[in-house]
Amino acid sequence: AGNISAESEPIRITTYLLKAPEGLNAVAGEVEVVLSWDALKDNEFGWYRIYRASGDGNFEKIADSVKVLSTKDFNVSANIKYTYKVVAVDIYGNEGDLSLPVEIIPLEDTTPPILEGFNTSRTANTVKLSVGVIDNVGVSSIEFLYRLNDEQWKQITQLTVSSERNKKITVNYNWDVSNLEDGTYEVKGIAIDAAGNVSALPATQTNYLVSATDDEAPK
Repeated sequence: AGNISAESEPIRITTYLLKAPEGLNAVAGEVEVVLSWDALKDNEFGWYRIYRASGDGNFEKIADSVKVLSTKDFNVSANIKYTYKVVAVDIYGNEGDLSLPVEIIPLEDTTPPILEGFNTSRTANTVKLSVGVIDNVGVSSIEFLYRLNDEQWKQITQLTVSSERNKKITVNYNWDVSNLEDGTYEVKGIAIDAAGNVSALPATQTNYLVSATDDEAPK
């Protein structure tokens, strides 16, 4: 009969790729890299995608669906060259042109862990030691030590721990003091990170009056 339907709504078809992001910059931190770049202004823009090459290796995608103008790469090692590129992806999932590369070498971790709030409590012959610790990269171990009458420090225990970047954790240990002679003891904690940095001295200390015949509370 020759009847014709009403016209459909027009569809816009993109026939170009997005331009390369400009202003890519990398700043080296302690076992981290901070990346930033300029915003790409295009109605078809969807998100950013980040590529990285280690040493003289090939580029690999390390981040996708990035919708901010800066990010941090923590999955790096100190004293190794990394090369980064950023690309804009349009709303249809098509990659645009890659940015100019930027090279950077992350710094070594030289920041020691920080101990906070060394707390103690005693029940019978068990002294509970509790200390908070935070580190810019991550803590690997906590060591508790004691001494009597200013003698040399002796190890109570060394515990393997794991912490995230810049997040405080609390480490606890139950110390059996039943075999100690009577006296006033000093106890301290030391934190060590993965790079071997030791928490700054003086370490947190607390005094105890340990008695084999008396369940006297810590002082």
